[in-house]
Amino acid sequence: MSGSLPLEGNENDRSAVEESATENEDLTKQLDERTAKIAVYLGTLGMFCDGLARTLPFPFLPWMVQEFKINGEFVTEDETGYYVGLITTLQFVGMALGRKLITK
Repeated sequence: MSGSLPLEGNENDRSAVEESATENEDLTKQLDERTAKIAVYLGTLGMFCDGLARTLPFPFLPWMVQEFKINGEFVTEDETGYYVGLITTLQFVGMALGRKLITK
């Protein structure tokens, strides 16, 4: 009788305990499935938020750069592209270095 529970008593007690153990296994399986679904949903949400954070500044970055004053003068349209590219590149470099430092 390997795998059965050592109990003293009649067969009804043993069958009730075995049914309870089976129900507990079923509940554990259901909780594991729910946990897996929640993990997938949270992972998807995290990936969406990460992409959103990376691309959020792009629509308003040229306007923001044109409003900067460098040496007391507004940035010209020719310089805007240069500074937008520089800020965007530095944003991604900062994210890459920050992840390397955090996961150390």
